[in-house]
Amino acid sequence: MLVECDYCKSTIKRTPATISPHNFCNRKCMGRWYRIVRIRTEFNYCIDCNKAISRYAKRCGSCASKARPQRSCVGKSYDEIFGIERSKTILARLSASQKGKHEHVGKANPNWRGGRYIPCSSCGNKVWRRPSAILEYNFCSYRCLHQWQKDHYERDEKVIAKIKESLRNKWLDNDFALKVVRSWHIKPTIPEKQLSTLFEELSLPYRYVGDGQFILGGKCPDFLNTNGQKKLIELFGNFWHEAGSEQKRVNYFREYGFSTLIIWENELKIREALEAKLLSFDRGT
Repeated sequence: MLVECDYCKSTIKRTPATISPHNFCNRKCMGRWYRIVRIRTEFNYCIDCNKAISRYAKRCGSCASKARPQRSCVGKSYDEIFGIERSKTILARLSASQKGKHEHVGKANPNWRGGRYIPCSSCGNKVWRRPSAILEYNFCSYRCLHQWQKDHYERDEKVIAKIKESLRNKWLDNDFALKVVRSWHIKPTIPEKQLSTLFEELSLPYRYVGDGQFILGGKCPDFLNTNGQKKLIELFGNFWHEAGSEQKRVNYFREYGFSTLIIWENELKIREALEAKLLSFDRGT
């Protein structure tokens, strides 16, 4: 297909796939066309010196460097930097460019109903809330929320007892208890590891089963006798267990025919007394 060169107007041959809005017979014609034709129609002109520049710029490089504020201009007003007349023009352009951008912010928003301080429904202290966050009852903290719930909701002891009984029956099912305990992915603590090491040194037949390997009546003891004797050893942490709670644990496992030895975490520091206590329990004395 024959087309015309956009610069020299000579006829050139092109395939339909290579025909574009601007066609040239060689690179020289293309360069001349860009310098002469395109610069007049698609390029911008510097607002100071009227020099042809990129269509995305307002000033050429030399004029822009002169107009750019220097470090010596820091802290000065527009009048001191550009002069009174030019600063008026610049400020007018800035205000026109920002017009309408912030008219719906804060109180200018038609949906604004005003944030305000409201009293806490529990303690009475004032707390600030947005309109969308104001509820029928408002609280300044979770402590006030919980205290308000205790004061306004009556505890139905029959319902609570029924729930506790239902949960207790579930935990008596060894399959249910085993599934729940294994989902916790329990691993031996440092005191439990120390006690296991002591069992090995004294050649005592006890192994760690606190990760759910052995469930008895819905409860998981820490160590189990491996010689077939019905003996358990529980290690109580000083932080997690209260003083006087060991007898309740002993009595619970006794219902299933197991004798239980309770060892407190602070007893691990007294090695000789602990060894004598373990040997005495293992020998049944």
